[in-house]
Amino acid sequence: MNLRVVWPRPLWFRFVAWFDGIVVVALVVAALALHMINEQALEAASERNLATTALERASQAILTAPYAVLSLLEYDDNTQAGRDAPVLFRDAVHTAKRSLDEAARLAPEHAARIDELKSRFEVLAEQAEIPLAIGNATPGLTRGASLTATDLAQLASGARLAAETDVQMRSLARDVSALDAALIEANSRAVAGLEARSDAALLTMVAAGLAALGYFRAFGEKRTVARLLSRRRRRQELLAVETDHPGGESLGAVPEGSLSNAPYGVARSISR
Repeated sequence: MNLRVVWPRPLWFRFVAWFDGIVVVALVVAALALHMINEQALEAASERNLATTALERASQAILTAPYAVLSLLEYDDNTQAGRDAPVLFRDAVHTAKRSLDEAARLAPEHAARIDELKSRFEVLAEQAEIPLAIGNATPGLTRGASLTATDLAQLASGARLAAETDVQMRSLARDVSALDAALIEANSRAVAGLEARSDAALLTMVAAGLAALGYFRAFGEKRTVARLLSRRRRRQELLAVETDHPGGESLGAVPEGSLSNAPYGVARSISR
């Protein structure tokens, strides 16, 4: 084999070194980018999931409010159920408003729709105050025969108002549940898309790593042989210099670059 054919060019090896570094940096950057994308997507999916939980809680509270009103019309305030009914109503109203606000914060793209649902609930909660007051002012239906005609008339009026509110509250709860279902579906699609993007990114990184590994294996042996031959050539040049110029003779015929490639001790002895 001709030594000059396999003699490595400095720019080629410098390019190879730079290529190795570029491959490593590219893989690191791709991994960091994938991590950031996954983190952002997972955060958005988590917020949407929390929004659906808040909407479910609001729907349950909306259904509880008219139930509490009807309970107060049915039971006396001298019973546990009658005493708990006003507290249950206040808690349901507070929970529904707070949950709707939380859902609007977690799902800002649906904030306008959630605010509309909250406004409807506030109107219905205000209307429910009328039969609630009637229930507080009259004995419950459980009094039975002891109820007067006036009591029965007031209870009937309160029951009609409570029934109307109950129907509208149920309709509102269905609308909240529909929005909740839409968020769940959107979240499922987003998670599926995230998985697809993650798989594609991981496959790309694996392909780049395999390509880099194949490159290193293909050129590794050639680079090793080239280094060994280059060292052999330097030794042969130094031996040729010592043979052609023994002692302290002139070094005018020394090939250019020979001394620069020679070890320091040999070059110093030749120069003397």
